[in-house]
Amino acid sequence: MFLGGADGEPDLRPPSIKGAMRYWWRAMHGHLTIEKLKEKESHIFGNTEQRSKVILRCKTSERLREKQFTKGAGMGIDYLFYAMDMGANKRHYFDDINFEVILKSKDKGMLREAAYAFWLLANLGGIGSRSRRGGGSFVITGVDVGGDLDFDFVSGARDADAWAKDLKKGIEIIMQSTGIHSIQNKTPFNTLQNVGVHLVNKVHHQANSALNYIGQAFQEFRFDKGEDDAKQVRKYMNTYDTEGKDTIQKASFGLPISYRFKAGQRFINATVETNNKDYNRSASSLFISIVQINGKYYPLLVNFKSKLLPDDVKIMVKGTTVPTPNNTIKQDFIHSLNPIQII
Repeated sequence: MFLGGADGEPDLRPPSIKGAMRYWWRAMHGHLTIEKLKEKESHIFGNTEQRSKVILRCKTSERLREKQFTKGAGMGIDYLFYAMDMGANKRHYFDDINFEVILKSKDKGMLREAAYAFWLLANLGGIGSRSRRGGGSFVITGVDVGGDLDFDFVSGARDADAWAKDLKKGIEIIMQSTGIHSIQNKTPFNTLQNVGVHLVNKVHHQANSALNYIGQAFQEFRFDKGEDDAKQVRKYMNTYDTEGKDTIQKASFGLPISYRFKAGQRFINATVETNNKDYNRSASSLFISIVQINGKYYPLLVNFKSKLLPDDVKIMVKGTTVPTPNNTIKQDFIHSLNPIQII
């Protein structure tokens, strides 16, 4: 878990957890208009003008023993966490700890929504840097509730198939509680309306083994698919083609993408980005996390089938506008692993 305070030391703080919960709460309500979404979110989690209606506290009885991430943990892990050991960015992390999160509110409806968001965070995501690439994964091991949450937050599943059924049941109950099932039209945003959840049914006895496996599979897939992309980028750089016809498929995994080519005795750099700087850091809509099932570990893939970019934002390579990819490359990667499709 790459999570630190202002001084860079590992720190598990309520704002970090609540910030991650907000993302998954929005995924529960992505069918709302932007105005309604902000209004409803502010009522529950607060904003600069009003306090949160849900109080969150977290604590651990253990000292957070920091470790500095350095490459060498495994080819797949190194690939997923490459930015954590780059130049001056020598990030520290902590792992294998128990911590407790307390949610309180006088409003039972808001408390339930916050609890659902936390459950989604635990099962589909993670906390801290690289949380979309396996970092900060955690599991709920026990729950003490003062009311009914409609389903068991702790799965007692003995195998992957049973766990997948428990997860599907929980997601469906959350979707029903927000009214998503009654809404037919999908949205362009990351929401439970347009998500696919897939469990890679390959057993690992250690979390790092599962992380390394999925990281290596992801790296190999991107390398194989990336050769065509690299050829296109190089073509645009060499010809200054002003009418790009071929897209860069890897843009579906997030932007920007940097390339470096050797030209004689020197190197030439190129960046795949957008014509709008506000979208140059477009986070990936494919989440990779690690889940624990009966003491074993499995990779989980969460694919939001949302629009990569707004219609008026274009992908650029060295001044050349290229078509926006159709996002099928994410589905190709998922299918290559032959996973259990949960939803």
